[in-house]
Amino acid sequence: MISLLINQISSQFNENEPFQKLKGQLKRECFPVDLEGPQGGFLSIVLGNIMQETGSCSLVVVPSEQEAENLVQDLITLMPDIRSALFPWWGLLPYGDGRPLPSIYGERAYLLSCLLAGEQMVIVAPLRSLLSPLPPPEHLKEQFLLLKRGDSLDLTLLSTKLQTLGYLRVPRVSLKGEYALRGEVVDIFCYGREEPSRLVLDFDIIAEIKSFNVVNQGSTVKLEELRISPLREVIPSSQLISTLKK
Repeated sequence: MISLLINQISSQFNENEPFQKLKGQLKRECFPVDLEGPQGGFLSIVLGNIMQETGSCSLVVVPSEQEAENLVQDLITLMPDIRSALFPWWGLLPYGDGRPLPSIYGERAYLLSCLLAGEQMVIVAPLRSLLSPLPPPEHLKEQFLLLKRGDSLDLTLLSTKLQTLGYLRVPRVSLKGEYALRGEVVDIFCYGREEPSRLVLDFDIIAEIKSFNVVNQGSTVKLEELRISPLREVIPSSQLISTLKK
């Protein structure tokens, strides 16, 4: 019943002049775009239809954390075919003594990589999460690691790169941000994925990429590629580290 009602509402957008005007602004990339009027679950339906029309990655900024969480939940419930995620804020008071959770670092870096890659999804951010400065896009692009089936891979260089990105080497992967090397098998648990990924090498060629279950180690889904994002938004260069040590 709910899906039928949503389809009926969505079918009216083609005849709605404000929606067509909004779609035109987005296609011409006239940013930022201010959206007023839609509230509650209807806003998620509007955003879902925009995504279906534009087919790009959208960043939606709302005033508060609660509104952001509610919007993401509405998108998951009412528009399940549209990928959506919450861009978290640090969760700290200014000049406080606490430190953000490692998961917040990883989730923010992953979602920034999705924005740069132009993946088809909706990223919802409370205003407070955008108040802190972000690194230049060029810096983030240099940190991403894209591995495809059939690529040549040096395990020593890969291990060094993963540690530079903040990943922790462990005997067996169980948490996000960990990786393991076992002969010609590499296990990596990246942010943005519900399960860790396994690279199977044939000498130095990636023969297979697949997701696997942490508990029984059984394979679940075969993948053609794996994008690995850093665990932090800013990765200090070796030159900067040497300067700080002086």
